Amino acid sequence: MKLVLIGVITAFVSMTAAVSVQAAPTLPDTPAGRRAAAYISAFNSGDDAVMSAFESEHRAVSALRRRSIEDRVVQYRKLFHDVGTVQLAQVIDAGPPGLLAVVTTKKGELFDWSFEIETDPPYKLLGVRISGPFDPAKGSAGQESVNETIKETVIDRIAKELIRAYTFEDVAEKMAKDIRSRLSKGQYSDIDNAYRFAQQLTTDLQETCHDLHLRVQPRRPRRRGDGSGFLGRRMPNNHGFIKVEVLPGNIGYIKLNGFSGDPAGQAPAAAAMAFVANTDALIFDLRENGGGSPEMICFISGYLFDKPVHLNTFDDRLQGISHTYSNEEVPGQRYGKDKPVYVLTSSRTFSAAEEFTYNLKHLKRATIVGEASGGGAHPVTGYTINKYFEMSVPHARAVNPVTKTNWEGVGVIPHVKVPADQALDTAHQLALESSDQAQ
Repeated sequence: MKLVLIGVITAFVSMTAAVSVQAAPTLPDTPAGRRAAAYISAFNSGDDAVMSAFESEHRAVSALRRRSIEDRVVQYRKLFHDVGTVQLAQVIDAGPPGLLAVVTTKKGELFDWSFEIETDPPYKLLGVRISGPFDPAKGSAGQESVNETIKETVIDRIAKELIRAYTFEDVAEKMAKDIRSRLSKGQYSDIDNAYRFAQQLTTDLQETCHDLHLRVQPRRPRRRGDGSGFLGRRMPNNHGFIKVEVLPGNIGYIKLNGFSGDPAGQAPAAAAMAFVANTDALIFDLRENGGGSPEMICFISGYLFDKPVHLNTFDDRLQGISHTYSNEEVPGQRYGKDKPVYVLTSSRTFSAAEEFTYNLKHLKRATIVGEASGGGAHPVTGYTINKYFEMSVPHARAVNPVTKTNWEGVGVIPHVKVPADQALDTAHQLALESSDQAQ
């Protein structure tokens, strides 16, 4: 299934047009319009349960790899607390793969909301981008005019960045040659705004590289109070440690929804490992873990081995070859290298969560239970092209020291394949059986 990225687009709306609407705007009766209507209705409820139900019904699995339902609901709650209910002010652009609109709050503030959906049935929601509040007199990202000089400059900058940084240099050369050829043949001549140009460039680049992480987008103003930055990912509360408990039969359980790169995240990690230190087996639940930092992988892995172990190698176009190892020293008691460990996965398990799983699987340190993971092994960096555009470029690839490859595009295949919602019960039963045999 081919996905088309929808960047944020906003019209240069005059103050009068933004606040004086002649007729109440309505969302179109299209897949994108229906998803947008469901989103706005859930948002305006201010109810966590309603928002969670919306996510379960409408959000695409690929989007949930990046952030779990629980984490999204937390962000909804924060935004709702800031702005309250919203009302549709204007539909700016509505095409098959998405919908772009302006909404207004009770305070009269204006926000850009864009809705990106799958291009094939069931047309689930891939993303919602929120920008603002903004000054309508100044306009915002996406609607800027782009002439031939701007197009030539942007394509030249993109081509150079790809050749410099994209993880596969030969593919980068092909992409650069392709978009330069399209420009010289006039294939972009009928595009007159930043949004349409970014959309078309993303489609053309992905046609060559088949890498959905590679994107060109209009630059957008950050939502006030949004500290995540371009392509930034907010770490779930408590640095990803959602639940730690001892299940019946003295089986440890850690639900981890993200691998925090913040050094402060080591404290809850150490506390979690201390809590389960004397259990007979341990289950890591990564079914809603969308990734994070290799540093936390190394820290937690230090508890599972009695000495440093080579976990992974990164072949980085920008920084060369680097290696990661489990930590030599950890606070408190190690879990022990011989006690059984289980890792729960789903199709939402992604990126760093996949690395942790893949490492333990091929080091024969854990039994993997659940579904094949999402298949993302290429770290991504965001770049500013100019004042109108930005892009994301995968610049490295993981190389496992055992397999000499990684999980890109295929995911981590479990030892025990079961539906994600059955993974915990299955792993718990396996752990109990292992404990009984040990005794």
